[in-house]
Amino acid sequence: MEKKDYELSTVESEFCFAIYFTERSLAKFFSKILKEFKLTFTQYVTLLILWQEQKPVKMSEITSHLQLDYGTTSPLFKRMEKNEWITRSYSPEDKRKVYIELTEKGKSKEKIINERVKEYLNSVNKTTDEYKKELKSIYQVNNKLKNVNDYLEDLF
Repeated sequence: MEKKDYELSTVESEFCFAIYFTERSLAKFFSKILKEFKLTFTQYVTLLILWQEQKPVKMSEITSHLQLDYGTTSPLFKRMEKNEWITRSYSPEDKRKVYIELTEKGKSKEKIINERVKEYLNSVNKTTDEYKKELKSIYQVNNKLKNVNDYLEDLF
């Protein structure tokens, strides 16, 4: 195996800072879009999952998909329900199973929110090929980090 010798002499050469700064920029970028809808980025990503599924989804599935824990998603869903984006319902067979479903507001805002996101993304001036290439690269980095994290969890 080839030895990797990373130079970590400056903040700019640190992988974690590059990711951190990118995440901060992305959060700021999306906060401008989502502000008019009074949504957080995590709420928006939750809506993306529900818009894709087009049916009630188990809370546990959304929590897993978001790679968050119940302590984070439970208050998230409560706020979204209070703001009439979703409803939560319990399975009649098993009260521990909670289903998340879009409200009419949640369904009706999909098109306008997606149009707004596309407007902002178009302002970045990337070709479709550039966008796809960068998206693939981001997923590759994420998968490598996930594999390392899984390996480290198995060790400890």
